[in-house]
Amino acid sequence: MNVSYSKELTHAFVATSTDLKDIVMLLEKHVGGVEIRADCKDDISRGFDSIEELIAYRNPKSKELHRVYFNARSDNRLITARIRFLDSIWVGILIDLTGPEDVVSILKEETLDIISGMCPGYNIMSLRNISWIVGVVIGAVSMMLIQILYNIKEIEITFTMLLREILPIQLILGLFLMSICFLAFKKPYNYLFPHAVFRIGQGNSRFERQQNVRWCVIIGFFVSLAAGVIVLIFQLNLK
Repeated sequence: MNVSYSKELTHAFVATSTDLKDIVMLLEKHVGGVEIRADCKDDISRGFDSIEELIAYRNPKSKELHRVYFNARSDNRLITARIRFLDSIWVGILIDLTGPEDVVSILKEETLDIISGMCPGYNIMSLRNISWIVGVVIGAVSMMLIQILYNIKEIEITFTMLLREILPIQLILGLFLMSICFLAFKKPYNYLFPHAVFRIGQGNSRFERQQNVRWCVIIGFFVSLAAGVIVLIFQLNLK
């Protein structure tokens, strides 16, 4: 009896040459020959005859890897496997497996084991997560401001008023500010917290530079925050 398994993983990933080699070795062991293809920044789709050829790819900035596809099919066509690594904030990794249940179970478990090691520590800072956080903060702040404004005018907020007047204002204001933030910070944000990283060729040095900048920004933020808290405490003690 054949079964199928499909999974979409939305988290960011950092794929090293070892990770990709492990994926190919797994597919070759349980399925068969693996077709390797990659879409690059210059809009050219490149095919690779082996995992060694992919790992040897220079991966310059102008031809940077954006998507990598691994497709395998057994000689009797009973087992198929497709694993795709995508540079997208909505879907990072796609897994599609078909074949006998025992084989699919092994492929599923071992593939997920390999991929679990690719999730970077900054994954919680993904653009999608930050968008939700920004939306909640904007909603809370705008609600407070509206409440203050109505209190100043000595107007009591009713449930009907909340639905007809306040919530539409919040929605419009929130969407507007989120759009402005998204457009203004998308490029630097993607540089600091890339969703897809292929540490192959020049991609390895790019990641190391990003890592250094990331630490400088994060440490600088917390140092500034700590300094602000210390100043505030000192001022309160003087009072």
